[in-house]
Amino acid sequence: MTTSLSSSRAVTDREYRQIVEFLYHEAQLLDARQLDAWLELLSDDIEYRIVAPTVASAGASPPPSLVTFMEEDKGSLRTRVLQLTTPAYTVAENPPSFTRRFVANVVATGEGEAGQYAVCSNVLVYRSRGAALPPYLFCAQRQDTLRLVEGRWRIARRLVTLDEAVLGTRNLSLFF
Repeated sequence: MTTSLSSSRAVTDREYRQIVEFLYHEAQLLDARQLDAWLELLSDDIEYRIVAPTVASAGASPPPSLVTFMEEDKGSLRTRVLQLTTPAYTVAENPPSFTRRFVANVVATGEGEAGQYAVCSNVLVYRSRGAALPPYLFCAQRQDTLRLVEGRWRIARRLVTLDEAVLGTRNLSLFF
Protein backbone atom coordinates (compact mmCIF):
# COMPACT_ATOMS: atom_id res chain seq x y z
CA MET A 1 0.00 0.00 0.00
CA THR A 2 1.66 3.20 -1.10
CA THR A 3 0.04 6.19 0.57
CA SER A 4 0.35 9.72 -0.75
CA LEU A 5 -1.12 13.18 -0.24
CA SER A 6 -0.39 16.17 -2.48
CA SER A 7 3.03 17.81 -1.89
CA SER A 8 4.15 14.89 0.28
CA ARG A 9 6.26 11.92 -0.61
CA ALA A 10 4.71 8.49 -0.70
CA VAL A 11 5.62 5.92 1.94
CA THR A 12 6.50 2.38 1.00
CA ASP A 13 4.53 -0.64 2.16
CA ARG A 14 7.36 -1.45 4.57
CA GLU A 15 7.40 2.09 6.03
CA TYR A 16 3.61 2.06 6.42
CA ARG A 17 3.68 -1.31 8.20
CA GLN A 18 6.41 -0.07 10.56
CA ILE A 19 4.42 3.07 11.35
CA VAL A 20 1.22 1.15 12.07
CA GLU A 21 3.09 -1.40 14.22
CA PHE A 22 4.71 1.47 16.13
CA LEU A 23 1.28 3.02 16.85
CA TYR A 24 -0.06 -0.37 18.00
CA HIS A 25 2.97 -0.86 20.25
CA GLU A 26 2.45 2.60 21.74
CA ALA A 27 -1.22 1.77 22.46
CA GLN A 28 -0.17 -1.47 24.18
CA LEU A 29 2.31 0.37 26.41
CA LEU A 30 -0.30 2.93 27.42
CA ASP A 31 -2.97 0.30 28.10
CA ALA A 32 -0.48 -1.67 30.24
CA ARG A 33 0.38 1.55 32.11
CA GLN A 34 4.04 1.20 31.11
CA LEU A 35 4.31 4.97 31.08
CA ASP A 36 8.08 5.17 31.54
CA ALA A 37 8.53 2.98 28.44
CA TRP A 38 6.01 5.20 26.62
CA LEU A 39 8.10 8.30 27.47
CA GLU A 40 11.02 6.66 25.65
CA LEU A 41 8.96 6.77 22.43
CA LEU A 42 8.88 10.58 22.55
CA SER A 43 11.52 12.83 21.04
CA ASP A 44 13.25 15.28 23.36
CA ASP A 45 11.56 18.17 21.52
CA ILE A 46 8.04 16.66 21.66
CA GLU A 47 5.07 18.99 21.27
CA TYR A 48 1.95 17.28 22.67
CA ARG A 49 -1.44 19.04 22.48
CA ILE A 50 -5.01 17.99 23.19
CA VAL A 51 -7.73 20.26 21.80
CA ALA A 52 -11.50 20.13 21.32
CA PRO A 53 -13.99 22.18 19.31
CA THR A 54 -15.88 24.93 21.09
CA VAL A 55 -19.65 24.87 21.19
CA ALA A 56 -21.32 27.31 18.80
CA SER A 57 -24.83 27.70 17.53
CA ALA A 58 -25.63 26.68 13.95
CA GLY A 59 -24.47 29.23 11.41
CA ALA A 60 -22.33 31.08 13.94
CA SER A 61 -19.76 33.44 12.54
CA PRO A 62 -16.83 33.05 12.85
CA PRO A 63 -16.84 29.24 12.76
CA PRO A 64 -16.15 27.39 16.03
CA SER A 65 -12.57 27.47 17.25
CA LEU A 66 -10.61 25.02 19.35
CA VAL A 67 -10.04 25.04 23.10
CA THR A 68 -6.75 23.63 24.40
CA PHE A 69 -6.97 21.05 27.19
CA MET A 70 -3.25 20.26 27.32
CA GLU A 71 -0.10 21.72 25.84
CA GLU A 72 2.90 19.69 26.97
CA ASP A 73 6.60 19.17 26.34
CA LYS A 74 8.90 16.32 27.40
CA GLY A 75 9.46 17.78 30.88
CA SER A 76 5.79 18.30 31.66
CA LEU A 77 4.90 14.87 30.26
CA ARG A 78 7.57 13.31 32.48
CA THR A 79 6.04 15.14 35.48
CA ARG A 80 2.55 13.87 34.58
CA VAL A 81 3.88 10.30 34.29
CA LEU A 82 5.53 10.61 37.71
CA GLN A 83 2.25 11.87 39.16
CA LEU A 84 0.18 9.10 37.56
CA THR A 85 2.57 6.33 38.63
CA THR A 86 2.96 7.48 42.23
CA PRO A 87 -0.22 6.68 44.22
CA ALA A 88 0.53 9.37 46.82
CA TYR A 89 0.57 12.03 44.07
CA THR A 90 -2.70 11.20 42.32
CA VAL A 91 -6.32 11.06 43.29
CA ALA A 92 -7.74 10.85 39.76
CA GLU A 93 -5.99 7.53 39.01
CA ASN A 94 -5.91 5.82 42.38
CA PRO A 95 -6.86 3.07 41.76
CA PRO A 96 -5.81 3.22 38.10
CA SER A 97 -8.39 3.20 35.32
CA PHE A 98 -8.61 0.28 32.94
CA THR A 99 -8.10 1.49 29.37
CA ARG A 100 -8.19 -0.03 25.91
CA ARG A 101 -7.04 1.95 22.88
CA PHE A 102 -8.15 1.30 19.32
CA VAL A 103 -6.08 2.91 16.57
CA ALA A 104 -7.55 3.01 13.05
CA ASN A 105 -7.66 4.78 9.69
CA VAL A 106 -3.91 5.39 9.65
CA VAL A 107 -2.70 7.58 6.77
CA ALA A 108 1.03 8.26 6.48
CA THR A 109 3.13 10.39 4.16
CA GLY A 110 6.76 11.38 4.04
CA GLU A 111 7.30 14.91 5.31
CA GLY A 112 10.22 17.24 4.76
CA GLU A 113 13.50 15.53 5.47
CA ALA A 114 14.08 11.81 5.03
CA GLY A 115 13.05 9.82 8.09
CA GLN A 116 10.21 12.16 9.04
CA TYR A 117 6.55 11.27 8.50
CA ALA A 118 3.17 12.94 8.86
CA VAL A 119 0.71 10.42 10.28
CA CYS A 120 -3.01 10.91 10.78
CA SER A 121 -5.02 8.33 12.72
CA ASN A 122 -8.27 7.95 14.58
CA VAL A 123 -8.24 6.69 18.15
CA LEU A 124 -10.97 5.39 20.40
CA VAL A 125 -10.10 5.05 24.09
CA TYR A 126 -12.34 3.01 26.39
CA ARG A 127 -11.85 3.89 30.06
CA SER A 128 -13.43 2.04 32.95
CA ARG A 129 -13.20 3.03 36.60
CA GLY A 130 -14.67 -0.21 37.89
CA ALA A 131 -18.21 -0.53 39.20
CA ALA A 132 -18.28 2.96 40.76
CA LEU A 133 -18.64 4.90 37.51
CA PRO A 134 -19.94 4.04 34.04
CA PRO A 135 -17.28 3.46 31.36
CA TYR A 136 -16.36 6.38 29.11
CA LEU A 137 -15.34 6.52 25.45
CA PHE A 138 -12.98 9.17 24.10
CA CYS A 139 -12.96 9.54 20.32
CA ALA A 140 -10.32 11.65 18.61
CA GLN A 141 -8.18 12.28 15.58
CA ARG A 142 -4.43 12.38 16.03
CA GLN A 143 -2.01 14.22 13.78
CA ASP A 144 1.51 13.06 14.50
CA THR A 145 4.96 13.79 13.23
CA LEU A 146 7.05 10.63 13.57
CA ARG A 147 10.82 10.50 13.14
CA LEU A 148 13.24 7.68 12.63
CA VAL A 149 16.13 8.40 14.99
CA GLU A 150 19.01 5.93 14.87
CA GLY A 151 16.64 3.26 13.56
CA ARG A 152 13.99 3.84 16.26
CA TRP A 153 10.64 5.57 15.87
CA ARG A 154 9.97 8.68 17.95
CA ILE A 155 6.92 10.93 18.25
CA ALA A 156 8.04 14.51 17.62
CA ARG A 157 4.60 16.15 17.56
CA ARG A 158 1.11 15.04 18.47
CA LEU A 159 -2.07 17.03 18.05
CA VAL A 160 -5.10 15.24 19.48
CA THR A 161 -8.43 16.72 18.41
CA LEU A 162 -11.24 15.34 20.53
CA ASP A 163 -14.61 14.87 18.83
CA GLU A 164 -16.54 16.21 21.82
CA ALA A 165 -16.90 19.88 22.66
CA VAL A 166 -17.96 19.06 26.23
CA LEU A 167 -16.37 16.12 28.05
CA GLY A 168 -18.71 14.07 30.20
CA THR A 169 -15.90 12.63 32.30
CA ARG A 170 -14.51 13.75 35.65
CA ASN A 171 -10.93 14.12 34.44
CA LEU A 172 -8.59 13.80 31.48
CA SER A 173 -5.79 11.91 33.20
CA LEU A 174 -4.71 9.73 30.30
CA PHE A 175 -2.59 9.94 27.18
CA PHE A 176 -3.76 9.55 23.62
